[in-house]
Amino acid sequence: MKNYLSGSLLLVVACISLGCYDCGPQAEPTIQLNIDRSSLPTLYRISALGTQSDSAFLRALEPGLFGNTVGLPVSMLQDSTTYLLYSENQTDTLTLFYKRIFDIKKQCGYYIDLAEPDASPRFRTTIANVSVEYNSYLGPTRWNRSRPLGIIVTTRNP
Repeated sequence: MKNYLSGSLLLVVACISLGCYDCGPQAEPTIQLNIDRSSLPTLYRISALGTQSDSAFLRALEPGLFGNTVGLPVSMLQDSTTYLLYSENQTDTLTLFYKRIFDIKKQCGYYIDLAEPDASPRFRTTIANVSVEYNSYLGPTRWNRSRPLGIIVTTRNP
């Protein structure tokens, strides 16, 4: 009887875990900007072209929150966003291109996703060494290993 109960419990837990589906963020997508502080040592402000307010960018630079990783909003009105990164003696730009996907998924309902653009370029920048990694914002994740979600931009010291 004890084996029957433990086997039944194991089967129920397995069924529940297979039924879970992670739809990703429940908000508009953002990018993750990983900054090598030696590549942008005096960075004090981040903005984007065409924004009505810098409030979303100011939160990223609040004391204690700004380290090496910053979450930045993207424009959902077009297939690119141009970021302005202000340092003491210069202003760098980073234009990130992406493909917007608006769709309905049975498990999630209406969703927004970003993907790598179909045509080149993927990005343009005045920063010396930048890499961009495109990942989906949604989909199943395994409980024992995480995978990166969304677009990840990394600056490196040249």
